[in-house]
Amino acid sequence: MNTLALPDQYPDILADFAGLALQRIQTQLPLAQAQVLAFDLAEDVRQKWSGCQIYIPKDCERFRNDRNAAIWRDFNGHNQAVLARRYGLSLQTIYDILAKERLARQPDLFR
Repeated sequence: MNTLALPDQYPDILADFAGLALQRIQTQLPLAQAQVLAFDLAEDVRQKWSGCQIYIPKDCERFRNDRNAAIWRDFNGHNQAVLARRYGLSLQTIYDILAKERLARQPDLFR
């Protein structure tokens, strides 16, 4: 992987961001241009949100729905602990997801 030349004591979070940006951008641009753009994007983030505490959600609703459907598909009736480890969730969260998925798939008896 190609790396960026970053200033000394550059914040780790911004270095990580620039590195991720570089990975994506270098597939579309020559390396030198990709490196400049990745650093510029990290600097834009720094200028926009420096000093702020920002929250980056672990997953958005679309990804959560896809994940929950995959958990339901992988569920065999007794592998909740395996699913918790596989998906990096607590056992209680797996039980909650399975209950919601079961309810969503259960036909309404009064319609």
